[in-house]
Amino acid sequence: MSLSASIPVLKSKARKLRRTEGIRLCEALDRVAVAEGYRTWSLLVARACAPKGGDLLERLDPGDLVLLGARPGHGKTLCALRLLVSSLRRCQQGWFFSLQNDAPNIDAMFEHLGENRSTYGTFVFEHSDEICARHIIEKIQNAGKKAIVVVDHLQLLDQRRKAPELQQQVTDLNAFAKLAGCILVLISQIRSGFDEKSHRLPAVEDVRLLDVLDLGIFDKFVFLQDGQLQLEHRRR
Repeated sequence: MSLSASIPVLKSKARKLRRTEGIRLCEALDRVAVAEGYRTWSLLVARACAPKGGDLLERLDPGDLVLLGARPGHGKTLCALRLLVSSLRRCQQGWFFSLQNDAPNIDAMFEHLGENRSTYGTFVFEHSDEICARHIIEKIQNAGKKAIVVVDHLQLLDQRRKAPELQQQVTDLNAFAKLAGCILVLISQIRSGFDEKSHRLPAVEDVRLLDVLDLGIFDKFVFLQDGQLQLEHRRR
């Protein structure tokens, strides 16, 4: 579905709508998206502009620990699902562990990708407050080489008091990925102070961290902004 204007022009239109209608920017963005034929702004950005999952899959290696970050509404969850679908089409296994999105939300995202979750028998989705590194590792013991495992999202992994510290959990996930050869993708928030008007994509220093975490443990970083995607390798 083609857009009536570029993403920056549509965002400018939403800002004008926010001022004239006295509504929140997120509501204005969604109104613009509906006018363009999309249910929400995040779906507009992800469906209309985001790079294909297959393109990204080719740039990832077995054992990679990947951080996938973007501000709200820029399609990071849909990007992760695109990556999963691309892998599933190649008969790979795929898991999506979510502390945030429930099954109806995931089904709706599959639908907007022109897919049906039930089509893929090797795909496992789990939505639970019990999700942590130990739980994930127990569930993916049979993960094959280059299988995709998505965790939604990084900042919620240690929300339970009994869960280990975030650094320990990410360390454990990294060790398992290296051992099994699977690709672990952790969806991440970007700090609220990031200036979306700067016309630059987020970077490692823009990752929102509520707890101590050495981001040097990640092999690759994927950042999204207004339909653009940038992949960075770990800084050595």
